[in-house]
Amino acid sequence: MKSNIKILSILAIIFFANITAKAQFSTGNTFVQGSLNINHPLKQDLIPQKRYGIGVDWGKYTSPNVANIYSMNVSLDLIKVTNSPYENNILNISFAKGKEYYKSIFGKFGVYGRIMGGVSYTKNYTSTPQSNGIIRFTENVGNSVNLNLYGSGGFMYHVNDRFSVTANLLNANIASLGYSWGNTHQYYTIGNGDSVEGNFNQFNYNFRPNVSLSYGLGIRYIFK
Repeated sequence: MKSNIKILSILAIIFFANITAKAQFSTGNTFVQGSLNINHPLKQDLIPQKRYGIGVDWGKYTSPNVANIYSMNVSLDLIKVTNSPYENNILNISFAKGKEYYKSIFGKFGVYGRIMGGVSYTKNYTSTPQSNGIIRFTENVGNSVNLNLYGSGGFMYHVNDRFSVTANLLNANIASLGYSWGNTHQYYTIGNGDSVEGNFNQFNYNFRPNVSLSYGLGIRYIFK
């Protein structure tokens, strides 16, 4: 009986220490992180949209709760409507720099948020059906380079003093400014598939914040 009480007491002490310990980073700690993400916009059009991506981050803590971050991300949107020529494929490669803010909640759990600024390149292919009886469908192949300001946030769990697991939940595209170029093909229902080609180039901007759900997991290694 006494041995059981001792075992329960030891387990209780370990559990209590794990819950109450405030896990945080140390000034000067550097880390590298790899992550996988699925981005799902909160406001959906008639055609559901998802983005799959991978990311690599490097950071250094300037205080126990603030780190400078350098990030590279590659994402791919694959959208296709069944029994329809509509298709939209988007490849995006981005490089960014910013800050990450961390706040311990309890035990080894905490929340983090990022504010980032950077540059991105996007390759976009779109095939859109037409309904006027003359044009069968329109095909666009475009490129764009953008300057972006965005944020993200989620939860973090410290496995030990070397490894942490992050769970990204939200992304917010705050603003962007860029230039796009490409070409357009319109395929007609007459003339045995004749088509008309045109080129386009334009400046674009977006200053309306767009919040989206982002389901992502990351593994962080802290150098000591």
